[in-house]
Amino acid sequence: MRLFIGIPLSDGLRAKVAAAARDWRELAPDLKWVEPDLYHLTLQFLGEVDEADRAALAHGLAELAGRPGFTLRLGGAMTLPRGRRARVLALGVTRGWEELAALAGAVTEATGRLDFPREERAFKSHLTLARARRGQSLPRALDPRRLAAPELPPLDVREFHLFESQLRPDGPLYASLARVELVAPPPELGSL
Repeated sequence: MRLFIGIPLSDGLRAKVAAAARDWRELAPDLKWVEPDLYHLTLQFLGEVDEADRAALAHGLAELAGRPGFTLRLGGAMTLPRGRRARVLALGVTRGWEELAALAGAVTEATGRLDFPREERAFKSHLTLARARRGQSLPRALDPRRLAAPELPPLDVREFHLFESQLRPDGPLYASLARVELVAPPPELGSL
């Protein structure tokens, strides 16, 4: 089974992102656009994992329950890689980046103890909206400098999931195999 660890979006945030993506989709309808129910922030991609390792993985991730939650904000459009050969349109993280990177680091440590390979590249989280088809690049109309940043509500990160990604001809299907709850931080003094 093909697995990854990620943070799902709240229903409200998912709807707002989908509305922004709908506007941008009109500029490039030939791209592979991500369906809104699949929106997530990846903490670690694991790839193919056998059934025996899945149970150990869920148990190892459960040890991270109770870590502090946090709030993040998604920002304007970005492309990956940057430049003329960009193939992915995404939204970047503008607030809560440090906390998100710390959670990704804890996840990587937990999976590393179970002998899953560690990512060699630096952690770069983003919310993928669309991909160019093989051998193509994103059209100029999707240059992030031309796209207005959507107004998006914050995401209170209170959980992450171990997801299975089932690849199908009509697009992937994600199923949550395990959920790890984080603890809500205490309210800020100014918000009492």
